[in-house]
Amino acid sequence: MSGTVYCRGCGAQINLHAPFCPRCGARQPITRALSPGDGIPRTFGHSVEICLQNYANFRGRAPRAEFWFFQLFVLIVNIGYGFVCGFIGALFKFDVQPILPAASLLLFVPNLAVVIRRLHDLNRSGWFALPWAIAGLTYDFSKIFAPNGLAHALQPQRNPAVGAYIGFFILFCFGYLLLMLVWTCLPGTRGDNRYGPENGEIPLLDRY
Repeated sequence: MSGTVYCRGCGAQINLHAPFCPRCGARQPITRALSPGDGIPRTFGHSVEICLQNYANFRGRAPRAEFWFFQLFVLIVNIGYGFVCGFIGALFKFDVQPILPAASLLLFVPNLAVVIRRLHDLNRSGWFALPWAIAGLTYDFSKIFAPNGLAHALQPQRNPAVGAYIGFFILFCFGYLLLMLVWTCLPGTRGDNRYGPENGEIPLLDRY
């Protein structure tokens, strides 16, 4: 439809010059309708803004640039928060281990949402993100309730079955994260797929 583009937040078809999506409220770049041969860079700030505005939006699609820029943002926030906690802990002489996962838990929902939208961009089910969510929450809550380590809390040396479970869980997580790394590095499907239309603007990173 001439004069329209697709909202990067929810995938709805909106006016080409609309500054905001009337459906989800996501701010839109003022641009013309693009063809796959064009390329507008998806910036770091724009990607973070989209992901935070769509805090719990599990529908639609997210290109590689949006996904990886947000992962970079999450990494920066966690490292910065870790330094601040370390400084405060050293200054006031208290254990900060139980509060370290706070930043990760705060960003858990938008991070899960962008993972699911990235899978949708590959025409894959968002349920593939379930192990990622379970592993992430297990790690974060183990830092809170088992600050000396999950393995220490479960004491696998006293129960071989627990030790075998932990070993299997670690191997499974490693294989799954490797698979997700490969998938999230792949370009999205061109054209419409079962999760919505192709993005109205083509990220520069998705051209290569």
